[in-house]
Amino acid sequence: MAAVNSTSSSQTAYSYLQYKNKIGGLVSGMDIDSLMEKLMKAESAQMEKLQQQKQKYEWKRDAYREVNTSLNTFRTDTWDKFGLSSSWSSKTVTSSSSKVSVQAGSAASGTLNIDRATAAKSATSTNLIGSAVKNSITQQRVNENTKISNIEGLNLSGQELKLTVAGQETVVSVSSNDTLGDLVKRLNSTTLTIDGEEKTAFKASITDGKLSISSSLGTVTSNDSSTLENLNMLGMKNNTTALGKALKVTDVDGKELAITKDTKVSELGLPQSGTLTFNIGDSKKTITYDASDDTIGKLFEKINVTSTGENDPQLKATLNSSGQISITSTAGIVSLEDSSLKESLGFENKVQNSQRLFEKNTDSPVNSVTQGTTLLKELGFSSDGSFTLRSIQNDGSMKDTEIKYNSSDTINSLMSRINSANIGVTAIFNNGQMSITSNNTGAAKDSSGLDIPEVSLLNYNVQEGQQISNAQGLSLFNKLGMISTANANGEVALADGGSSASLTVNGVTYEGSSNTFSIAGYTVQLKEDITSSDNVSISSTSNVDGSIDKVKEFVTMYNDLIKSLNSKTTEKRNVSYEPLTDAQKAEMTDSEISKWEEKAKAGLLKGDTNISNLLTKMRSILNSGTGEETLYNIGISSSKSWSDNGKLEIDETKLRTALEKNPDILGKIFVGTTENPGIVSKIRKEAQTAITNIEKSAGKTTMVENQYTLGRNIMSLDTKINDWKERLKDIEERYWNQFSAMETAIQKANNQSSIFSS
Repeated sequence: MAAVNSTSSSQTAYSYLQYKNKIGGLVSGMDIDSLMEKLMKAESAQMEKLQQQKQKYEWKRDAYREVNTSLNTFRTDTWDKFGLSSSWSSKTVTSSSSKVSVQAGSAASGTLNIDRATAAKSATSTNLIGSAVKNSITQQRVNENTKISNIEGLNLSGQELKLTVAGQETVVSVSSNDTLGDLVKRLNSTTLTIDGEEKTAFKASITDGKLSISSSLGTVTSNDSSTLENLNMLGMKNNTTALGKALKVTDVDGKELAITKDTKVSELGLPQSGTLTFNIGDSKKTITYDASDDTIGKLFEKINVTSTGENDPQLKATLNSSGQISITSTAGIVSLEDSSLKESLGFENKVQNSQRLFEKNTDSPVNSVTQGTTLLKELGFSSDGSFTLRSIQNDGSMKDTEIKYNSSDTINSLMSRINSANIGVTAIFNNGQMSITSNNTGAAKDSSGLDIPEVSLLNYNVQEGQQISNAQGLSLFNKLGMISTANANGEVALADGGSSASLTVNGVTYEGSSNTFSIAGYTVQLKEDITSSDNVSISSTSNVDGSIDKVKEFVTMYNDLIKSLNSKTTEKRNVSYEPLTDAQKAEMTDSEISKWEEKAKAGLLKGDTNISNLLTKMRSILNSGTGEETLYNIGISSSKSWSDNGKLEIDETKLRTALEKNPDILGKIFVGTTENPGIVSKIRKEAQTAITNIEKSAGKTTMVENQYTLGRNIMSLDTKINDWKERLKDIEERYWNQFSAMETAIQKANNQSSIFSS
């Protein structure tokens, strides 16, 4: 049914008719169009009710999401502004030097005079780095001059590539004596005739050892098994799962419907139990499912399981309303290895970029400065391996960590593996030079108190009395220019020279591996070395006014939130204002529509239990507790007026007295401890619970409709509305046929009467 909405102050007549070119009433003289409008308006009443109900669901969904936006903002702001003990410091600290950073706790008192200080330093590999490393590249990447017969792992079984683009299949010949450049030229010279115009079929190139085939005419695919085998040998990624074809199933009435997450896997032709193996970049991931996974939704839950590590890439499976399945990964292009299952899931053999390819033999290895993009395989490490690093931790202890690597890693990705291992080490590589720095300051010592490197490669590990060689690591770091002589502990220094901090305050000396010291209630952080001539002095004063302002800020934020939430749960529903139909909108101006819908949206969340429960629980948290560490005890209480719905009020005199008596009281109430969290943590937790519950009903923008209750209701109504539209077509056609038959009968009667009258 065509819907005409007003977009200006001038209205456009709305019609319930779907067939606009019918001609009636010429014989009878009746206004058939007007009669049809009235008939179809009556017939359309039930569909319009469904459309109005759908509009209510959509408005309610949007209203819920507005609430969640407010709650998320509240959770973030309460943590950022009030969630840390430092947020409630009642002291203002003064320092005479920028060489130190100081915070004053509530117990800080007196003046600190720093006579001298030496800042702790991190260990670096500065003394271990030599000139830029040059390495012989033993595994050469393919280029345009590489013969196809010399590509590693390649054994062409066919002599043709059958590729389809723009609905036309083309055949490109391939010879094992060709170079990749020959193949690229042949592809780029292939043309197609489309609408009488000759156009270039493909755009092919070879870059950084990777072959690429694409087309400006559309997606390049192939259904020829021999071609697919050859493309696989050339490292091409086919069977891509980025977005499949729209899939449909037949319901009990024989009608075709787009699949949903409730569709059974068996309806797609998949076995109820089995495996799906995906290629992600250079990695593989196999998903095993059993008979309990009888729906697509349950299968997706298996596919979307969180990654367990760097060698287990994360997959994301989704399904849109058209029935198209998408399986993607941030780790690279995803393809389904089992080609027999690809059609069941709607995936095509799209031609994608290839994996990096290598030559079988390199007669003249290239001896050049090693770059971060160089593969470990190119340096001669043809298999996966590992090594163990020992590094100093923040508390001065030493930690041993095994780092695993793949032959397909570049040097840059190896650096990333080290840096993401959470061992307190930063590794970088650029233009042949590698550097390792300890993230933690201080000097490392062994059990006997002797100095040892702060970061080292273990030459061996002692396990059950056996020495296990770390030859892989030694060889790898030697290639990277980071090897020196092993010490008696079997450690090869990678970063050394860390030093501890020393600080003399009011004549007393403090030492530690960190640059942060806690002294007389102050937290002092050294930024630079200090000498006696710097005359560094630190003091603090009470800041009760600042603490009161902080409390006022919290109370204002909380009151604004509950005012907004209460307005939604108590707003009166305007039962006389239903969502406008398309016909009604056509008779109104934009301004009139806007005013009407504003009233129609009122009260959508009236009495909502998710919001009401949150308000009740937050009031309970703020009014809970006994003894001194309660809001009521320091002058913060709920309003006694019922119309305020639990707003907080401040007795400033009582609050000031409490702060002067106990400067730490705000931190204890609002922040608390790990064992006894404060009110900020508690109300944030309740807000998150409400957010989660609301998302079950209204979802969020990243969800598809079948993932939340209102979305499923909307989908169900869409189906019913579409069914009604089809039914109305049939009804209208029947009415037109009846009027046409009437006109024919009248015409026939007129003809007969004219015979007698003549």
